[in-house]
Amino acid sequence: MPLPGNSGKWLTLNSISSNLDTEPIPFDAPELAILICNSNVKHELSSSEYPVRRKQCQEALELMGLESYRDATVEHLKALENANEVLVRRARHVITEIQRTKSAAAALKAKNFVQVS
Repeated sequence: MPLPGNSGKWLTLNSISSNLDTEPIPFDAPELAILICNSNVKHELSSSEYPVRRKQCQEALELMGLESYRDATVEHLKALENANEVLVRRARHVITEIQRTKSAAAALKAKNFVQVS
């Protein structure tokens, strides 16, 4: 799928709907360099623990009464107080990673590159 990326801009993606929403964020900091590395590590998701973890995340989401993790907060974890600890850990990880990503996007918009690093 081609993405509408432009030189000198960060691109945030939102894949919650059937449409891929994008938001370009200007990046004009010539004193900084962005390094993106391909580790060439191959992952075989179907024969790994990924399907199990994905199912656990979905189960936790349903127990919290949510359709998506997109708008979930750490407060939603209270709904899992009687759930298996593994489900709580999975949900907490997803929620905090989404929050970290949103914070990074906000920091990029504010040109607070130290916060992103």
